[in-house]
Amino acid sequence: MRTSWSANRTLRSCTSEAYVEYATQALDPRDRELLNVRISLASAYGRADRFEEAIAMASATADDVAQVLGPQHPDALIARAALGRMYLEGERGAEAVAVLQELPDEMSRVLGDGHRSTLTARGNLAEALRVAGQIDLAIQQSEALIAQIDSVFGAGHPETLTAREHLGNMYRDAERNEDATAAYEEVWRGRQAVLSPADPDMLLAAINLARMLWVGGSHKDAIRLMKDTIRDAERVSGHPDLEPLRHFLAQMKANR
Repeated sequence: MRTSWSANRTLRSCTSEAYVEYATQALDPRDRELLNVRISLASAYGRADRFEEAIAMASATADDVAQVLGPQHPDALIARAALGRMYLEGERGAEAVAVLQELPDEMSRVLGDGHRSTLTARGNLAEALRVAGQIDLAIQQSEALIAQIDSVFGAGHPETLTAREHLGNMYRDAERNEDATAAYEEVWRGRQAVLSPADPDMLLAAINLARMLWVGGSHKDAIRLMKDTIRDAERVSGHPDLEPLRHFLAQMKANR
């Protein structure tokens, strides 16, 4: 006799592995709870750096869900996305790309452009391409992701700014310094509008921008940005951890 999802919630005190074994026997293969617990176990393996087990669990889950529900069912797409993520966390970029390559477009058709799973899949594909050394394709995917996120959340939303920061990192890695500087400046200005000067994301935006200004030869602007950032953070927060910024400022002053 199959047990209901609500009844099974009482078993969460079991270990993840034991619960997955129980759920596999007790739940209908089409039950979303079974998908959730198997992906959760794969994620737990990943967090424990047990990537081979994480990949094996995610792969078996993706295969089983696709066989039961069909490869274009939303749950099958979500399971495939989880497998791609496990490959990515294990830094197996080429295999992650193979799994994720078509997924954002498939999710877009099934779930919609603005669905969070679609956006996450495109971000994971961009990162997988970067890890696999395909930086130009990674940039293309990251640019497409920002266009999608911007249309859903707006240019100043934290998720849009984080995606743009990742794009800036890719531009930097590709030595597209002017593009990286422009991306980092947009992130810095966007975060200025919503974050405290001592917020870690605000400090990261400032140091990213300062580094690119320095690389581009704008040494005075880079030094001034670091001085202002440290001053404003100290005034607001008392004793934030500013040692990396002070060290970077000292390096710039010594090398100007």
